[in-house]
Amino acid sequence: MRFLETRMALRPPGFLCFQCIVASLREGVVTFLALRHHGRVTEVVCGVIFEETGKVLACRRAEGRHLAGLWEFPGGKVEPGESPEAALARELSEELGVGVEVGSRLEAASEWGDGMVSIRLTAYFCRIHEGVAQALEHSELRWCKSGELLGLDWAEADLPFLSEVMARQALF
Repeated sequence: MRFLETRMALRPPGFLCFQCIVASLREGVVTFLALRHHGRVTEVVCGVIFEETGKVLACRRAEGRHLAGLWEFPGGKVEPGESPEAALARELSEELGVGVEVGSRLEAASEWGDGMVSIRLTAYFCRIHEGVAQALEHSELRWCKSGELLGLDWAEADLPFLSEVMARQALF
């Protein structure tokens, strides 16, 4: 058990599944692919949606879902053969009931894993051009000013985007 504790202490948090632990114990080494959960990283996109006054939409993950209660920028998985922009437009329609114009990609990047999920998250600035945002898959939606964003309990994968979002908010 001491060997396992030593190996786990050296790995990035959340990137080692049960299968990888067993393989590591048999081989006596944790490989790079094991650390990345066999190289399977799910491509995910999220939208940073601004309203006319400069407020940004934050969404709270619903109870009974992975990372329930944490705040995030809305979005979801990119399906095979789908562009990130098309995936984001589809996901925001499904989650919020809105049509969006997908704009530029944020400079920040995010890779995150917790042992169950390993994702590469890309964020895009968006603008609603059809409908009003509704909490169809979230427990709560909140339009936030810059200072309010920091007061929310964010999902770790979304944290790298906050400084760029707040810098953009300062322009309003």
